[in-house]
Amino acid sequence: MFSFTFPPLNERGLSTLADGQKINYEVEQDRRTGKSSAGSLSKAG
Repeated sequence: MFSFTFPPLNERGLSTLADGQKINYEVEQDRRTGKSSAGSLSKAG
């Protein structure tokens, strides 16, 4: 997985991720545009 600065990660206190660190997320769909995005982010384990 390629990681970069991603505002939703920062909002969840995940501003730094170790190499190989995993996160949990749910795919959410925007009601207006229908586009999918990651939501409910948290560190795994």
